[in-house]
Amino acid sequence: MTRFVERCSQGLLALLAVGLLVGCWPRTSKERLADDFKPTSLLDGYPYAVQKANQWSPKAFLEGASVGYRWQDHSWKPYGLSYVFVDAEQRESMLIVIRLDTRVAETNPPVQIEYSQVSTLPFFLLGNPVGEAEALEIAHKVLGDRVVLKCRNPEVTLRGRGFGEHQYWGLSYTAREPLWRVVGEVSVDAISGEVLTPEDLTHYCNE
Repeated sequence: MTRFVERCSQGLLALLAVGLLVGCWPRTSKERLADDFKPTSLLDGYPYAVQKANQWSPKAFLEGASVGYRWQDHSWKPYGLSYVFVDAEQRESMLIVIRLDTRVAETNPPVQIEYSQVSTLPFFLLGNPVGEAEALEIAHKVLGDRVVLKCRNPEVTLRGRGFGEHQYWGLSYTAREPLWRVVGEVSVDAISGEVLTPEDLTHYCNE
């Protein structure tokens, strides 16, 4: 199960990184956020994402969600939210990105998928006992504090996925100096809060 979670988490990270960091999907629809809409978490942005997803397909469900943070002023500051919705019958997925730094939302066109590429299992963002803030706090105690101490300009991507009856948060810590690279990974059970397979790679920050 652990290796399965790691492989699926890596796949989701690659998918969401396109939305958070590159934004190069074709024919992307962009719009400015309303002045009174100031999301700072996945929960805040979720109703907006659901509305956009339902315009595409009433049968769409949330398959994964991700938030990117940068370490600034002694705390993790969110800079982007991503939501992946799936219509299992149509075998299509849609990526919705809310960029907090530029206050722009991007709705990407649906793309055809194979079941081997994207699961047909929902992620229960609203129902899991361990939310994004709790998962970030748990991971910070396990590894994040060392990342902050040892690495310059650290970032972390927190992503949620469902695997059968299980729900997980996966966190990937990165540093941009001296080279951009992954410097640690932690998985947190979104039901129990149990920490799974932490991997400390902060020694890279000293190279």
